[in-house]
Amino acid sequence: HHAAAGALPIPPTSRSVLKAQVDANARRALRFTAALIEVVDACGAADIALASLKGPILAQQLYGSAALRQTNDLDLLVRHADVPRLVRLLQARGYHLTNGDTPELDAFSVQDVHHVSVTHPQSRVPIEIHYWLLRPRGRRCHGFDDIAARLRPIPFFGRQVQVLDDAALLVYLCEHGAEHTWSRLEWLAGVNALRRRTDAAHAAACSFAHELGTTTRVRAAMDLAATLLDAGGEQPGDSPARLSFAANRFVIRRLQREPGRAAGTSAERFVYGLLTDASMSAVLRRCWTM
Repeated sequence: HHAAAGALPIPPTSRSVLKAQVDANARRALRFTAALIEVVDACGAADIALASLKGPILAQQLYGSAALRQTNDLDLLVRHADVPRLVRLLQARGYHLTNGDTPELDAFSVQDVHHVSVTHPQSRVPIEIHYWLLRPRGRRCHGFDDIAARLRPIPFFGRQVQVLDDAALLVYLCEHGAEHTWSRLEWLAGVNALRRRTDAAHAAACSFAHELGTTTRVRAAMDLAATLLDAGGEQPGDSPARLSFAANRFVIRRLQREPGRAAGTSAERFVYGLLTDASMSAVLRRCWTM
């Protein structure tokens, strides 16, 4: 965005390419925004409580504009009992279930995964309907009611949409990026933007991370963001840096070897999870559930 606007000294040809990409991303963001507004309105009419976790509303939270972040899907959190109702509501609007998902959740799905996926064939907007905040493997499940106190309404295109407060959002983004071994640099940029906002949010994030049993993973993510993106800001402490050193070295080496690869492999995700689990019991649970 800044380079295409001429704020950086780059050749005109490169600037025009970037400008075209910015414009294309803005159009995509508007398409996803329209889909989000449609779902918010439908859930309001059907009395289904909903929170938006990422997508275009996260771009507004972090950067002040829905167009300043690439969005690949909409992540929505609803109550476990409301998942079948919301799926059928979306099916009536042309969405199709994907990945063999069903509206009703079987016992394995409840214990092993945390969302149901639908996609609209015309608009090509995928939606992940989350019933747990994080994947439940080896951890206590946190649903909508468990985190309701950490939600707040923000204005979004004439609507009031529930989102995570800064502290909970910081923990969620750390967990999400770790789950995918930080294969997108923007995920770290989002963590860095939140990390630098206020000391109070940082302290509250540490408290929420402790509640979720993910303190080591969150500390590793914040250390990684500070190391790669915030050379002039607060540097990580010695003790947390030692705890997360191996995990971050693992990520940095992968970025150096294959900077253009868009996703981490299953093996990389598993190794990163092991390196950032908070205790030996968590490591054993991860191995057992896998």
